[in-house]
Amino acid sequence: MPQALQRALTKNQTTLLIYPLKVLVADQYAKVVTLNEALPPASRLTLAQLTGDVSLEVRRAHFQGTRSPDLILASPDVLHHLLYHTQEQEYELWRDFLRRLGLIVLDEAHAYQGSFGIHQANLMRRLRLARTYAGGNPETLQWVVSTATIGNPLELSSQFTGLPTSSITLLDRSGAKRHERTLLTFKPQKSPNYITANLIASLCQRGLKGLVFVNSRHTAKAICSLVYAQAEGTTPVDIFHGSLLPGRRNQLLANLADGRLNALITTNCLEAGLDVPDLDFCLIRGATNLNSFWQRSGRCGRANPGLLLFVPDLNNPIDFYYGSDPERFFQEPEKVKLNPDYPSILARHLLCAGAEGGLDTSTAKTYFGADGEAIAQELVRQRQLRWSNQKLIRKGYPHKDISLRGINASRVKLVVNQNHVLEELSLPFAHRECHEGAIHVSTSDGQLQRWRCGQLDILTGQIQATRLEQTEGNLRRTRAKIELRVNPNKRLQDPKVIPTKEGNLRLSFWWGQFSQEVSGYSEILQTYAKVCPNERCLQYCQPQSERDTHCSSCRRKLSKQLTERSIEEVTFPQPLVHSQESPTLRLEVNPTLASALRREAQAWQNKLKGEYGDRGIPSSLATVFQYEPVLLASHSLSHALIKAVPLLFLASSNDVSSLSERRIGAGSADPSLCYLFDSVHEGSGTTEGLFSDWEQVVCKSLEILSGCDCGECGCPKCQTEHGCPQSNEGLFKPLGLWLLQQICP
Repeated sequence: MPQALQRALTKNQTTLLIYPLKVLVADQYAKVVTLNEALPPASRLTLAQLTGDVSLEVRRAHFQGTRSPDLILASPDVLHHLLYHTQEQEYELWRDFLRRLGLIVLDEAHAYQGSFGIHQANLMRRLRLARTYAGGNPETLQWVVSTATIGNPLELSSQFTGLPTSSITLLDRSGAKRHERTLLTFKPQKSPNYITANLIASLCQRGLKGLVFVNSRHTAKAICSLVYAQAEGTTPVDIFHGSLLPGRRNQLLANLADGRLNALITTNCLEAGLDVPDLDFCLIRGATNLNSFWQRSGRCGRANPGLLLFVPDLNNPIDFYYGSDPERFFQEPEKVKLNPDYPSILARHLLCAGAEGGLDTSTAKTYFGADGEAIAQELVRQRQLRWSNQKLIRKGYPHKDISLRGINASRVKLVVNQNHVLEELSLPFAHRECHEGAIHVSTSDGQLQRWRCGQLDILTGQIQATRLEQTEGNLRRTRAKIELRVNPNKRLQDPKVIPTKEGNLRLSFWWGQFSQEVSGYSEILQTYAKVCPNERCLQYCQPQSERDTHCSSCRRKLSKQLTERSIEEVTFPQPLVHSQESPTLRLEVNPTLASALRREAQAWQNKLKGEYGDRGIPSSLATVFQYEPVLLASHSLSHALIKAVPLLFLASSNDVSSLSERRIGAGSADPSLCYLFDSVHEGSGTTEGLFSDWEQVVCKSLEILSGCDCGECGCPKCQTEHGCPQSNEGLFKPLGLWLLQQICP
């Protein structure tokens, strides 16, 4: 930041600082304002904050005065749309900024992963091209790319800057002063939310201040509900996530900074961007990858010694992986792997470049590479780009068709008390969590609030919610009934045939459409009851009499846990549907392998009958009698492949999903299909990684499945997958393991 100020004061150069999170932009902008106000009035610089939290009128005003900003702090999303105005007459000050641009800072560059990273790399290509439109030379630009510890910082910086790695200087040592931090890792927990809530209460009672990181809004609200249930009156704990309105987010951060709050339970939106130097602790409920873990842990231990607490979920494979051996936290960090030339995304950015000032085939190659030139020629043949005054141009506003973060959906406002907007969320999330009849959780002034959602008003984009009385909604929640449908449309690469001794597995890579359909919901009553903790018992987790002390079936001592039972099932007249497109991997077995799978399934049926007889076969093994063997094997295989994703790529298992289905009208030879697909619009490259690195993925999946301590039954660490479209029904670990053993090289 001092370098940016010096450039503006002594060289009349401008600086563009780009941050992946709005909260980070706001935090850094406040610091720049403070520095600027310390300068003599005559020397003060013109500053601009450009994010979606700043109104369009204010953003436009920065380019309608007499002088362009000296420093712009922006989010990629707003910069994407700002580039469209590069050639417009009323944006001369924007062109002046680009002509004087001397320094570009990309902060938290490791955050640009998956499709977001591919979009960011192409956005930087367009930014360099826009500088030429404005009369500047992109080769004179200087770059600063800051990132958390990753395995390939030079490669990633090269992809964003367009510079060869030999021209980039790596600074991998920090001179910043840090206090010591203590890492306390718990054993994998059966009830991690309950343990986390107890820890939060204990830390807050001792007057400590910190952040609690979780991996979903659902988990944040569940933990907050437990914290509030334990407290009498108000509690200094609140929830922070991206769908909250800007004013609410700023208020929560201010309350944490000045001590009115002791803890914020947050998603990854506060992994970076929060500079509260006196945080005492950072509690991490659930891991995703090493990069994220250490980024989150860096929020504390700045001004004072910090305490890091990791609470792993016994039923989560990644948590179990790190929680069972904490030394794994100190392994080499993951790499951020991007393919900036990913065809569908690159084509959209070429169209934007055509609308921003035009390009020719040589320009396309210079700024977008050889693939860019080829795709530009294809876009001409498709008449999406056309020649005008020796330039390829695009009419209209193609920018609206790009979502940098892979979210292809409109926004919905959740409204309470007639006109108060509680949250603003994407349409798919609203379908899942705020559908008609859903119970929504929020907080206000230290109190937990529950709301019953009404029907979405399509015209206004609003959902009205009604407050539930404490006694009415305290122990109730809703769970949407969600189905996914996959339709492969266009084959992207030649298929692979994986030979085995028992037959062949065929992999084909497609461009497909998948649809989320919410057909209704279940209303659930939560109660504390005595249950059997033995996973091998037929009465596992089933409520038993309060008078009993031991399980009536296995005689294991009962423990009291939070249990759920459905009290109402609701089906909508018409399902709520949201569709998007992404790369899709299809798995098929040939008739020979299908026959071998049936023989293996029959062998297991005989074995289980002989072992259990009339005593009853455990439900996790009974599926071999209930489902078609190829369906069982392919579904189990797909889950094992997903488990391997975070251990091989800098990606989450949430970045890819799967669906196994029985072919309608198919013969008995190969009646089932299995699909794996990127769960974000336009894809993130995860499914492509599964296809291209198939052997490595299969070997890692086999290691996970065979190394799990659950035996034959299968468990959440190795088989069941949170968010499975088929509710983890139709899984049989032994068949999935057998198939992996056949196809593993």
